Amino acid sequence: DSQNRDLTEIISHSQMNTLTNSIRKSTRLAVIKEIRPELERLLQRVDDTVQQQRQTLISDAHARVEKIVGGEQARLMQLQRVNPAIRDEEVEFFAAQAERVRAHIDNATLDLQAARVVIAT
Repeated sequence: DSQNRDLTEIISHSQMNTLTNSIRKSTRLAVIKEIRPELERLLQRVDDTVQQQRQTLISDAHARVEKIVGGEQARLMQLQRVNPAIRDEEVEFFAAQAERVRAHIDNATLDLQAARVVIAT
C-alpha cells in the first residue's frame, strides 16, 4: 500500500473482490492519470522486492532438482554396481537432464503481468 505495507497476508484476493466496486472508465482514467507517479514508484518497489526474492526461489529450485534428479542418478549408480544391465548412458542421462534444468532455472525471470489498483475512500 502507500504506507509500504505488504497486505497480501491480511487481505486475500477473494476478500478484495467482495469489498470492491467498479468505477466508470472516464473516472478510472482520470484517477490513474493523477496517481501515475505514485503507481510507478509502488510498482518499482514491488519489482525490487521480487528481484530480491528471485535468488531464494532459484536456490530452492536448484535444491529440488538436486533432490529429485540427483537422487535418481545416485540410485541408478548404486544399482549399476550390482546390475551390469544399467548402462552408463542411463546414468549420464540424469546428469545431463539435471544440467539442462539448472540452466533453465538460472535463466528464469519474474515478470509482473498485472496490477490491481484499489482506492480506499
